[in-house]
Amino acid sequence: MMNRPQALPYLVGLVLLVCSPSFVRAQADQLERQPYQAKKGLFYASFATWSGVKIYGWSRKSSALSKPLDPDALWAIDRQILERTPDPGASKLSDVVLGGAMLAPLGLMIVHKSRWRELLFITAQGFLIENTLSQLTKHIARRPRPGVYRQAENPFGRELHPNSTRSFYSGHASTTAYFAVTTARIYSVLHPDNPTKYAFWGGAGIITAGVSALRVRSGKHFVSDVVVGSLVGGTLGVLVPALLHTDRIFLGPVSTEGLSLVWTF
Repeated sequence: MMNRPQALPYLVGLVLLVCSPSFVRAQADQLERQPYQAKKGLFYASFATWSGVKIYGWSRKSSALSKPLDPDALWAIDRQILERTPDPGASKLSDVVLGGAMLAPLGLMIVHKSRWRELLFITAQGFLIENTLSQLTKHIARRPRPGVYRQAENPFGRELHPNSTRSFYSGHASTTAYFAVTTARIYSVLHPDNPTKYAFWGGAGIITAGVSALRVRSGKHFVSDVVVGSLVGGTLGVLVPALLHTDRIFLGPVSTEGLSLVWTF
């Protein structure tokens, strides 16, 4: 099975591929020719799955470690986090920035009033997928947060709050990246020739990096948690709006700019 470090280059490459200029233009043309068709079955299935995962998480009253903690087993970039003093204010600020990112798509809905329903549906559909994947990964990985490692007594064998073992990967980083990138993605498709789209992409990167740094500074996550969370959320922010407008996808050359994704109906 591919481990996390090996998988990161593939995630980055996927994002760069789908963000290629030829792909943006092709999708913009499709939007003009064929309005978005809501896939209600997919939405209901996503909502049901998301609800089930949430209910499972709420039902867990405690969590226990499967083995004793060993800080030396952590990656070097994660291990150094244990030497820093957490900043509680950083956690509160990350919540505020996350909330702002989640409201970002509303601006597009206000500007494009005639399409607000489809834009809302696209954004909500992607969030259900992103949040479900994030929560499922947390339940499966059960990685202790940095604060658990800082305890004077090794917590192995003791009952812990379930949130104490939900470090991997960062939900804040993933959700922020998803909403920020989704906003930039949809804006780029609706305004492919407007140079303002580059500001949206730059803002998405800055906001995601900011929330990631705050989550590490607050002691809630390791560096690897926020890196993976940002990549997953950003990838979904690119793919979900595109996939909801298409029926089929294949890889092929579409211009002299290189390899891109071609969509057929």
